[in-house]
Amino acid sequence: MMLLLLNALKWLLVPLGMLHWAAVWLRNRCYDWGICRSRRLAVPVISIGNIQMGGTGKTPLVIALLDWLRREGIAAGVLTRGYGRQAGAPLMLGAMEGASGNADPARLGDEPALFLPHLPPGGALGVGADRHAVGSQLLRAYPLSLLLLDDGFQHRKLQRDLDICLIDVSRWAVHPFLFPFSYLRDIKGSLRRAHAIILTKGDDAATARLQAQLQEKYRIPVWRGRYEAAGLEALADGRAVEPDELSDRKFGAVCGIANPAHFMAQLSALGIAPLYQHFFPDHHHYTLQDLRLVFAEAEAAGAEQVIVTTKDAVKLRKIAPPEVAGKLLVLNIRFRIDPPGALEALLRARFF
Repeated sequence: MMLLLLNALKWLLVPLGMLHWAAVWLRNRCYDWGICRSRRLAVPVISIGNIQMGGTGKTPLVIALLDWLRREGIAAGVLTRGYGRQAGAPLMLGAMEGASGNADPARLGDEPALFLPHLPPGGALGVGADRHAVGSQLLRAYPLSLLLLDDGFQHRKLQRDLDICLIDVSRWAVHPFLFPFSYLRDIKGSLRRAHAIILTKGDDAATARLQAQLQEKYRIPVWRGRYEAAGLEALADGRAVEPDELSDRKFGAVCGIANPAHFMAQLSALGIAPLYQHFFPDHHHYTLQDLRLVFAEAEAAGAEQVIVTTKDAVKLRKIAPPEVAGKLLVLNIRFRIDPPGALEALLRARFF
């Protein structure tokens, strides 16, 4: 009954939803018409973003791009808002600081702490709300050739040279209404600004249908992004856990991310069916009390070890005592695009 009442209330708010849609449309038009100012930086900017709320896969894509830029020998930086951090002042860190183990999510934010260790030699990370101001400071301090703008699709105050937009197919809405009527946080028409679209997390049939629709409508590359479970590692020492070690173990699963269902699907792909699961809110700040609760419940359910995501791991490493860290495993994810090499070819054609 309560669910029916909530659904009824939601649709009674349709007029407000229409006003929300109109406000987002008007904001975008103000940038299109030059009423709102958009500023440019001195090097090319590649934006990685979405039009849905969280969990489309921006972070794994940024990391995959940083790893590729490292292999190519390109000194690139990242500009990011830094959600979840406790400090508010803008920050700048170089690749050497990432190699020194300074990836503290309380100071940087969740995603920046994941980006820092992947920076190419000579690269740098800028964290702050005003991405143009932070980017300008970053370019004065580091000789960068390129900047990645994390979660940048709606940050139109900063001009970009390439817009990559990710879409979670499993959360795609057939109607135009924004949150709370769907997971959309931007109007679908904003996809006209994208130079490439990457579809993630949908089944083959739904992905193929949406891919065909978007390619026909926008006449831009529409690729499929796949997340592959790349195995487990021990939180305490980074040791890889071999597949034959998994067969006789009993696991729990814990995460604080936007789309925990996808985390569970990746564990299932490894043949792991957790006896216990606990989902914290996205950007959750873990405490020792959280760990005590999790392990008390996990052990009561029969689990011997608990698996977390890489996003959770960067926070848990800072607080987990040795006896707890020894029972935590991290699920590593590998991101790839079909067709292989398509994104790299686009980047080479435009920038290198």
